[in-house]
Amino acid sequence: MEYVNAAVTQTLGYTPEDFYADPELVLAVLDVPALSVAAEADPGVSGRPTIRRWRRRDGTYADVEDRTIAIRDRNGNVEAIEGVARDVSAELATQHELRASRDRLHAVLAHVPVILWATDREGRLTVLEGAGLHGLAVRPEDMLGRTPAEIHPDTRRYRRHLTLALRGRIQSVDVQLGEQTFMTRLGPLVDVDGTIAGVTGVSVDVTQERRLVEALASEGRQRATVAAALDRFDPSLDLDSLSEQIATEMLLLDGVDHAGIIAFGPGILTYFISFVGAGLPMEAGRALPPARSVYLREQAEKGPWVERWTPRAVDGRYGLSLEEAGLRAAAYVPLRRGTAPWGLLAAGSRQTNGPELLERRMSTLVEFGALTVALIGPALSTRNLDDVVRQELVQIMEREAFSPVFQPIVALSDRSPIAFEALTRFHDGSPPDRRFVEAESVGMSLRLEAATLTMALKSLRDIPVGMALTLNVSPGLLVEGRLLKRLLEPVGRAIILEITEHRRIEDYDVVRRALLDLPATVGLAIDDAGAGFASLRHVIELRPDYVKLDRGLVSGVDLHKGRHAVVAGMVQFAQSAGCRLIAEGVETEAEHEALFELGVEYGQGFLYAAPAPFGNARDGTPSDD
Repeated sequence: MEYVNAAVTQTLGYTPEDFYADPELVLAVLDVPALSVAAEADPGVSGRPTIRRWRRRDGTYADVEDRTIAIRDRNGNVEAIEGVARDVSAELATQHELRASRDRLHAVLAHVPVILWATDREGRLTVLEGAGLHGLAVRPEDMLGRTPAEIHPDTRRYRRHLTLALRGRIQSVDVQLGEQTFMTRLGPLVDVDGTIAGVTGVSVDVTQERRLVEALASEGRQRATVAAALDRFDPSLDLDSLSEQIATEMLLLDGVDHAGIIAFGPGILTYFISFVGAGLPMEAGRALPPARSVYLREQAEKGPWVERWTPRAVDGRYGLSLEEAGLRAAAYVPLRRGTAPWGLLAAGSRQTNGPELLERRMSTLVEFGALTVALIGPALSTRNLDDVVRQELVQIMEREAFSPVFQPIVALSDRSPIAFEALTRFHDGSPPDRRFVEAESVGMSLRLEAATLTMALKSLRDIPVGMALTLNVSPGLLVEGRLLKRLLEPVGRAIILEITEHRRIEDYDVVRRALLDLPATVGLAIDDAGAGFASLRHVIELRPDYVKLDRGLVSGVDLHKGRHAVVAGMVQFAQSAGCRLIAEGVETEAEHEALFELGVEYGQGFLYAAPAPFGNARDGTPSDD
């Protein structure tokens, strides 16, 4: 190596001097046994860019584009190689990701019976792909770049639609290609700066539908109705609204009097996401009887089917009520993402020849099913996960699969208990914080809070008279008011409600009014004071009876001067605010002594007792559980 510039260090980690000192280094970088000159055998190759993998100093590889030129003497012999190289690793990675993204798009398009296409402003094809091309025996690479005259036999009509699209008009037209007819929706293709750069379209093969139009006028009208319905769908709607829109459009099919989308939830739960059509005792959100649910799930594994409605004994009153309401036939199309069905598209008929009518509509219903999967499948998967969480929480509450444990709050002067904090432990071992977060995410936080508080209050009879029970409550439960008041009014004992720092209070006036409406025996504590600004504002706005020092301030207070100073300040703050301090997380004798000397009145932590079932907590000894 006679010369290499300093940029090599940024790319490979080696310095130019490394190459000058070691003649073999270039072979290690190029990962070849000996240098070869591609330009020597074929002068036409000389100077062409070539992608190679160069080994870096750290053992990794860089993708490098280099151009090498053989320098020859007067006799034509190669006497040197001159090269220019640049690191293209990032470019290749980006290209790889783009290819992967495009491959994913192609994988989606391979299962959707449509053709996606686009043209430039001159009408030349720039994009052509989709599973709908299979029937045309057309290769996209043979069509890209062709002019309107080469694409469409009716060039004048094709150009007219392109012109309207370039003016901003969205159109739906039938396009005839050979013996096939494509329903096409086309409109302007707008680039990032708002300029119309071409035309884009979606084409669906409707050859069979149009043939049926020619053969049977009524069936033709039916297919036209379906086509119009497809144009009216609004994918931006939420899951419930879009499901109802799909079901409503299905009612336009001849012979369909009732329509809905059925979802398979967790376990054997099966329910209607949407249901339209008067006369039947059904509605969105209603769960189907267990026997019917099992039957539908088993049938869905076999594919679409039509059945004459005949009540089965196992369906009980449900089956009889549908017959009495006039249902004569039902058609079902399994909805799948992957192999397992996650629901059904359902259509019902009250007409005497309902089974025959629905059989004739089955191909259309299957199309509606495919559309339903594309439009609501992802959203329903998320909802199903929420349903699983809801079902778990409902089972936990119904089985009372949780129990309270208690941790004493003691006077630092003599370590005698003055109150007990109730904490919830779930029997399956799941962390309480996780369960309460899950409950909040599916709108069940108040129910779970009320259930755990009810369980804790049942243990109040074991707490000696004169000692309070401390309960953790969210601002939401306080603001709701009625539920908490109903739980606490019959108690007649001292209760301290702890509001945690981690829950945001939107309106302090509302919280204050809610607290005034509770029994006089109910006091207030602010939890986690010192962990953030919000807790101090809680103290100022709500004027609690107790303030609990965050364990982050308590831990090591005997050693850490900063924490020592903050706790001293909190003592002064509490005296000014007219409240009492409780130190959380006291674990050592040294912490206890330091807190007592600083003037903190009460403490809580493993030094005094771990959270335990009430007998152990009261005795000040940890539980064996």
